[in-house]
Amino acid sequence: MVRKCKLRVARKFRLRVVKRSRLRGPRRSRLRAVKKSRLRGRSRVLARKSRLRAVRKFRLRAVRKSRLLAVRKFRLRAVRKSRLRVVRKSRLRAVRKFRLRAVRKSRLRAVRKFRLRAVRKSRLRVVRKSRLRAVRKSRLRGRWPVRSSLLA
Repeated sequence: MVRKCKLRVARKFRLRVVKRSRLRGPRRSRLRAVKKSRLRGRSRVLARKSRLRAVRKFRLRAVRKSRLLAVRKFRLRAVRKSRLRVVRKSRLRAVRKFRLRAVRKSRLRAVRKFRLRAVRKSRLRVVRKSRLRAVRKSRLRGRWPVRSSLLA
């Protein structure tokens, strides 16, 4: 049901996936934090297996609407469709806040500061420094906008 996630993430946040039939009320997220005591209550092998299963099974498409909630709560971001990675709070805040229409003039500054790039018009994502340098150089040469895949 769920794909590979970083083991580190699961251990740190102790995530588990909840069966759909048990979801009720406004909190529809299938992601739940598990208390250490609950894990300790079982045998060690079972506890370890359940955690590993939660890591392997967690898939972004299984969460969809509640994905943003999960990302905000656990400071995770989607990497290559099915993986999650921990992000610094400042960067996450920047990604959340900056919409292209709201930033416009300060957009380049935001991109430089947080190494972000625009994805699908209104989203920003962290970019490698090398790619950012390429964008800056082309701007200095007077070619703007650059390749849409880099910034727009």
